Amino acid sequence: MTTENPNALLSASATRLGLYYIAAYAGTGVSLPFIATYFRSKGLTGAEIGLILAVPMLLRPLTGPALAVWADGFTLRRTPLAWLGVGAAAGYALLLAAPGFWGLLACWMVGATLLATLTPLIDVIALRRSRLEGFNYGLPRGAGSVGFIAANLAMGAILSVVAPQVIPVWITAAALLSALVAVTLLPTDRVREDGAAPVRADRWKGLGGLLRNRTFLLAVATAGLIQGAHAFYYGFSALLWRQQGISAPTIGVLWGVGWRSRSGSCGSWSPGGGGWGPSGCWCWARARRCCAGS
Repeated sequence: MTTENPNALLSASATRLGLYYIAAYAGTGVSLPFIATYFRSKGLTGAEIGLILAVPMLLRPLTGPALAVWADGFTLRRTPLAWLGVGAAAGYALLLAAPGFWGLLACWMVGATLLATLTPLIDVIALRRSRLEGFNYGLPRGAGSVGFIAANLAMGAILSVVAPQVIPVWITAAALLSALVAVTLLPTDRVREDGAAPVRADRWKGLGGLLRNRTFLLAVATAGLIQGAHAFYYGFSALLWRQQGISAPTIGVLWGVGWRSRSGSCGSWSPGGGGWGPSGCWCWARARRCCAGS
């Protein structure tokens, strides 16, 4: 009888998670910097673009918990990731045929909402696996940042020779790839140890407990303020830089450099926080991000 090598299992688990992060962030790495460029090519004004970008984020305090509760209704944690990837791909693909402002708003709402939900759900799997198997969570998560930066650079180069219609095509392909990786490579972690799907009422009770947790609410408020501080940068940096004469490839490089500075703390993060604790790691990561301007 042969004995499996724990180090091999560790490496396989971290690698598979890393491949999923790369697939998911290959879509975000194009959507976040460049989607405003696509909307501008469709003839939308700055005010209309700002409204389209804002709606999914304004609704996220409702859609995020609702989708999390929905995801907990499955037996395996990877199953909702696959469905979300397919749904996001459909939303982004329909951007190509959406009629006018309201059609673009509806399609973006679906695509952006579902794509944004991938990260917290895969983080649940990655953090649990890193704790059980002893690998550094920052390794697979850092691989996602590499995918994000590669997508920045690639799309910047592509836009120098191809029309902005390639933007939703790329994001659609990345979302479909994330769904494929989810069903073929991610661990078969169960939502509940006994394999049974949680009762819907119990899932909503868990959400109620979070809403009564002051530390959690403070973290949510802090994250909201940080995101709001650079929302304009996310939405309009590519348009602003193009008006200033900066080329699309250079914009990709600028985003890549900013994101690399932002994600620099991931590689050294571990479940124990190296003695810093969750709050210390949070503050360190936020300080790095603010100093990097990302």
